Amino acid sequence: MTIGLRISVNSTKGAQIGVPNLIKSLVKHDASATFFFSMGPDYNFYSISQLLRSIGMGHLSPKSIFSKKLISPPWLNKECIDVIRATKKHGYEIGVNAFNANAWLGNVRRATANWTAFQMKKASSEFYKIFGENPVASAAPYWQMNKEAYRLNQRLGYKYSSDTRGSHAYIPIFQGEIIGCPQIPTTLYTISEIV
Repeated sequence: MTIGLRISVNSTKGAQIGVPNLIKSLVKHDASATFFFSMGPDYNFYSISQLLRSIGMGHLSPKSIFSKKLISPPWLNKECIDVIRATKKHGYEIGVNAFNANAWLGNVRRATANWTAFQMKKASSEFYKIFGENPVASAAPYWQMNKEAYRLNQRLGYKYSSDTRGSHAYIPIFQGEIIGCPQIPTTLYTISEIV
């Protein structure tokens, strides 16, 4: 039986600690995988509530702190560029997960076409800055998509995407529209779901 592994990396901690350990395990077992990296800010880089208490700002919401730019989150494509490049040097396929995974999760279901296009094109652009080539694949964070996102998979020239769950690869039809970018869905439970 052949198993394809989709590894989504949405945090700097996941990239810096998790990815090297996963690569060691994959090498040990002579296994392949595709790593999908977010390419922008990491708003999961610390516990918001712990931070607010520790700096005496418990009365402020995380949104207000970030919107006022009191605290700048690290960016995966900058803080973890060595990890991202090393992953490819180890021979693993690299794709884009999102520009900002948290923003994607919170907005994509009701997002406008312009917002969706900005997020996806920005992720591809940041990928290009790292490798000098466009990504070959994408995987939507948390399997959240909208019609424009499916269309952009095709327009951005991805060979395939992994934006869904299912039992087999397929060409998606979304609201009656055929999307010419094959989907290779996630078929197994994620590690976090198993835990």
